Amino acid sequence: MLTRKDLPDLLKPAEPLIAEVSVADVADRILLSNNVKFLSLPVVDSGGKPAGMVSRYQLQDIFLQRYGRELWGRRPVSELMNTSPLLIPLSMSIEEAASRVTAHVHYPITEDFIFVDGEGRYQGIGIVLDLLEAMSEDLGRNRRALMRAQRIAGLASWEWSAEDTTLIWSSQLNDMLDIDQALVEAPCSRIIQAFEPDSQIELGAFFAAGIERQPQTLELHVQHRQTGLRFIEFHGEHFIDADTGEHRAVGTLRDITQRRLTEERLAHLANYDHLTGLPNRYLFQDRLKHAIAQAGRSGRLVALLFLDIDRFKWINDALGHAAGDCLLKQVAQRLQGVLRSSDTVARLGGDEFTIILENIDTNAQIQTVAEQILRGFSEKFQLGERGIAVSTSIGVALYPNDAVDLDTLLKCADAAMYRAKEQGRDGYHFYTAELNRQADRRFQLEHGLRSAMERNEFTLYFQPQVHTDSGHLRGAEALLRWHPASGSVNPTEFIPLLEDLRLIIPVGRWVLERACAAAAQWQHGALAGVRVAVNLSVHQLRQSDFVSMLQSILFETGLTPDLLEIEVTESVLLDDRGGTATLLALNGLGVRVAIDDFGTGYSSLSYLKRLSVDALKLDRTFVKDLTTDADDDAIASAVISLAHALAITVTAEGVETLSQKRFLQDRRCDHIQGYLISRPMPESAFLSWAQERAGALVPEVI
Repeated sequence: MLTRKDLPDLLKPAEPLIAEVSVADVADRILLSNNVKFLSLPVVDSGGKPAGMVSRYQLQDIFLQRYGRELWGRRPVSELMNTSPLLIPLSMSIEEAASRVTAHVHYPITEDFIFVDGEGRYQGIGIVLDLLEAMSEDLGRNRRALMRAQRIAGLASWEWSAEDTTLIWSSQLNDMLDIDQALVEAPCSRIIQAFEPDSQIELGAFFAAGIERQPQTLELHVQHRQTGLRFIEFHGEHFIDADTGEHRAVGTLRDITQRRLTEERLAHLANYDHLTGLPNRYLFQDRLKHAIAQAGRSGRLVALLFLDIDRFKWINDALGHAAGDCLLKQVAQRLQGVLRSSDTVARLGGDEFTIILENIDTNAQIQTVAEQILRGFSEKFQLGERGIAVSTSIGVALYPNDAVDLDTLLKCADAAMYRAKEQGRDGYHFYTAELNRQADRRFQLEHGLRSAMERNEFTLYFQPQVHTDSGHLRGAEALLRWHPASGSVNPTEFIPLLEDLRLIIPVGRWVLERACAAAAQWQHGALAGVRVAVNLSVHQLRQSDFVSMLQSILFETGLTPDLLEIEVTESVLLDDRGGTATLLALNGLGVRVAIDDFGTGYSSLSYLKRLSVDALKLDRTFVKDLTTDADDDAIASAVISLAHALAITVTAEGVETLSQKRFLQDRRCDHIQGYLISRPMPESAFLSWAQERAGALVPEVI
């Protein structure tokens, strides 16, 4: 007898989603699902009742778009789901359910339906094709409903008799197998010949089987004259006819070519980076696990190389994401070009790449690969019409010497990579136990920074800026300091972390508020006319409300715009995502603009004029060796001359000796700042310093 299915037999358990979960999390679940028959996942409300359905086809379309993951990844799935999913009560008969489904869905089918109990609560997923197949297998059902089900599902039904081996089929099979449209029955062997040789063997085995053979599902292949290779899903079941006692078989065929292609695309999406085509984090982890397991058996080493692009953030900030994407693709190509076919190179995200080297015996083998990679970066990368010199920093960790599990090995390689950066970039570093201590330190700092404002641990220090000739105080740079309970932290440690964590936005506003309030108070005493200088991050400048926010601060504190000087780095001059527009708006307000660390980046002279820059700050790296290094002497002299030709003032940073001060004075540098004048100090100490030295010249002895 044919196996009769009831509706609960078709229920597939699937953990539902909640509406607040992010689209990226849903994509990771559905695209990596082992059950590829699921077309969608259900979303339920707090009461367990269905709220919607998320289709994997919709996710695929979004994530194949440029920046699709970035644009949609953090948004709640409720913005994406179908809010009117098909609900089928489990109490229905299979005929009623099939009737409702056939009236609701259309071909091609892109979504499943939801099973609910008598109170409308979610119970599980129902697959449309399973239901239609179950209905189609019983050929005694209503013929019209059967034909509609077959059209929707793209099904062809067939019936076979063991007595004369004749096969009878529905018209859908003719197009599917590319056979004469007039044929509706033929010897089974003739139809089998329409399939590829491997499929012929499988079909022959099915029809040769006895009645005891269990229902079987096969994936078959047909070479279609017009569309090429097609994938056909065959389902068949042997039974004894109750009326005649004959051995018969019935079943269905369905063209699943599109489904197979979609599954392949989804598998590629789940395992490969859409930008570079390299394995992504998931496939990387799988391959690293395999490499570790194999090394455990062979007793050889696995080397994990973790690398990123030095100053990649500047390229994204200054040249835009399109240039950054172009660079990432070229880096991927160069890495593949220097590695063996047996090595794995993957992109974890952003500008982070990993390389797995197997069958390693000595460090010399790893050093050879690392040096090949560095040489591969020696040639400039072409970003549009620009040739950009780019370097990379590489961290190396070994299994089992440094770690015996994937996560720890990755952590060790990451720590080694940061040490390579600290040592000057464009190099590589092997992991050591000391690096683990530093990684823990970074974690502790990140944790502390997230609550530092609430605990009032930040304070402002001020460093004087004086006129080079007269020594008169002309301004002070506001510098952020952090004093947690565990002890003061160097700004070179915590400022980059504020940037990475995007805490620079609220902290930067706090700095502006305190600095402007302090400078406004100065105007009522002996420091009238003294400006305050505040460093800004490009992330602050890109905030759409930054100008209005600054206007509000100036209004509330009573500081006139010309007494505030904003210091930005050179990368802002080349920014194409709002930074330059904000600077132009600040010009319009009357706020002064200074370029910090001038000469250390990609200087663009035309922008100096376009943005009405008021001041350049000569970086301390050029000041440090003045009078002892001819190149630094020449650079400093050229910057001062250039600025004055454009009616821009110059402030030299890091002035520590009288010889440096005299050199700058001879070149008519406008202002100086550094330990020769004073170290940064709290506001109260700064005010005392200013009152004691009012009108005094820079001392001739230190």
